Amino acid sequence: MDLKKAIVIKNEFTNTAGGSRGTRGSTPGKFVIDYMSRQDATETLAPVEVNDSGLVFYATRYMARSDATEKMKLLGPRGSVKELKHEFSELEYLSGRGFGRRHISMSGKQLVDTSKAIQQAFDDGHTVQKIVLSFTDEYLHETGVVDKSFEFAGKGSYRGQLDQLKLRQAITSGIDKMTRDGGYKDPEWVGVIQVDTSHVHCHLA
Repeated sequence: MDLKKAIVIKNEFTNTAGGSRGTRGSTPGKFVIDYMSRQDATETLAPVEVNDSGLVFYATRYMARSDATEKMKLLGPRGSVKELKHEFSELEYLSGRGFGRRHISMSGKQLVDTSKAIQQAFDDGHTVQKIVLSFTDEYLHETGVVDKSFEFAGKGSYRGQLDQLKLRQAITSGIDKMTRDGGYKDPEWVGVIQVDTSHVHCHLA
C-alpha cells in the first residue's frame, strides 16, 4: 500500500492578514460545531481516557449529563424548563463526536470549549489551519479500521463499520508529530471523522 495515494490531505489556512475579516472564513469555532460535528455526518464514540501507559479506559456516556447538571445549577431559578432541556440536549448531542489534543473522545462541553478556544485564537490574530484527511478503502482494510469482510456499498455505508478508536488514535499521533516537528506553540485542535460520503474523511481545525 502506497501511503502517498492511500491518504489524501487538503490543507488551508484562515487569518486576518492585511485587515481581512478572514481569508477563508472568520468563524472557525462555528465551523467546528455546525459543520464538522453535524449529526448526519458523524458518529459518536463513548468518552474514553488514555493513561500514560497507553491503557484505554471507557468512561460513561453520561459525562454530558454531568456537564448539563452543572449548567443547570448555574442557571438556577432564572432558567426555564424549556431552556434547561435545550441546554441538556445540545450537550448530549455533541458528546463523543470530536477528539483533540487531550481527549480521544470529547464530552459536549469539551467540544464547545475547544471550539471557543479556536475562535478566540483567531479573534486574537492567530492563524487557524483547516485540514481534511481522506482515506481509501484499501487503507481502511489493511490497517484494520474496517473489518476484512466489509464491502463498500455506496455513500454512507461506512457508518457503524469503523473502528473509531483506532482511527482517532492514528490521527492524533500524526497531528502530535506534525505540531511538534512544525514548531507549533501550545496548539489547540479538534478533529471529527465524517462517514456521510463515499469515502471516510477527517476534518481538523
